[in-house]
Amino acid sequence: MSLRAGRQEQDTVNVPQAVVAFISAISMVVLTIIGVYATTHNVNWTEVDSSHIKAEPTTPPKFGMLHQTLFDTQSDAADLKKDQFGRLNSYGWVDEAKGVAHIPIELAKKRLLEGKGK
Repeated sequence: MSLRAGRQEQDTVNVPQAVVAFISAISMVVLTIIGVYATTHNVNWTEVDSSHIKAEPTTPPKFGMLHQTLFDTQSDAADLKKDQFGRLNSYGWVDEAKGVAHIPIELAKKRLLEGKGK
């Protein structure tokens, strides 16, 4: 009860809101306890008994990560870099059947700046 300008008013409680708040608080406490338990006891939630699942052979992927490794662990990185620089600085065919060739990059830049890049 509260006193307001000489009159007494009844305090009202919104019961549905109070119930929702109480259930939310209890849920948070329970989830926190489960989280702490799982963290401290190294619980693996994804562990599944797969002994009844029969694995069938799969076909190799047609696209995606086929021959890609981290650059640091790639043993042929130096050879790859050498090949790429060799291609940038040489003449060769891109598509010989269509008559498309490549020229050294420095020459291509020079021709482009001179306006002969077409």
